Amino acid sequence: MRLLLTSGSFHALPGQKTFSLAKEAGFDGINLMITKEFLGVDEVSLVRDLQKILPIDSVHVPFIALWGWGNPIEKIERTVRLAIETGIPLVNFHPPGWLLMEIGFSAWFLGIRDFQKEVGKGKVTISIENMPRLVRYLCDPHLLSRTGNLRRFLLEKNLHLTFDSSHMGTKKTDFLDDFASLYKTDRIRQVQYSDYQDGREHLRPGSGCLPLPALLRFLVKENYSEGLCLELMQEEFPNEEKAIVAMLKEILEKMREMGGTQK
Repeated sequence: MRLLLTSGSFHALPGQKTFSLAKEAGFDGINLMITKEFLGVDEVSLVRDLQKILPIDSVHVPFIALWGWGNPIEKIERTVRLAIETGIPLVNFHPPGWLLMEIGFSAWFLGIRDFQKEVGKGKVTISIENMPRLVRYLCDPHLLSRTGNLRRFLLEKNLHLTFDSSHMGTKKTDFLDDFASLYKTDRIRQVQYSDYQDGREHLRPGSGCLPLPALLRFLVKENYSEGLCLELMQEEFPNEEKAIVAMLKEILEKMREMGGTQK
């Protein structure tokens, strides 16, 4: 499997700095988060400059408001065009949220018959992320919150999945049966890897209550060959660059050790 870092882990840093830290630490590639850095620039040139540092395995559609990027549907379409032009193979986005009253987005989302043909144009892989429960309010604000519904939707709509361990942990911490059910669809194209504890998501692996070692053993047993992507809150990292790299190297080494891979 390819060991990746999401650039969203360092959303306050320039992309080139994040990519350089990931390269120094030894990651195979990056899951690129579209952020405010993409405002008012030639986005194709920006991506190509970043690709000179480290490969971009996937790109995440922006889920924050970005001037000029339009509504959620337009953001997806623009990100897909960017991925096609720069050779990024996977585009990931968040499904609509009923709590946000995303009526137009929901109608579009539910109306797509084949995401790979209609959205990915047969040129990039289209994937959605399983979303977290709002633990504080005891509700699931997004569509497809139940594993069974998500599983059926993936199969019926020719849609792939980016599985987020921390998001699933907000619903149940012992999620291995759910993960296995989703994995059997052959739809998982990336696993976002972080821990969870008491309402806090995207924690350093080993600092929460999720069965992450068992998850990695499952992936190895199944010969999973897609991306395993570390995604942490920036607050999980120290301030000094040397300390950040040291922490990333330590986590990466444990990921390789548990995943049975060597650099």
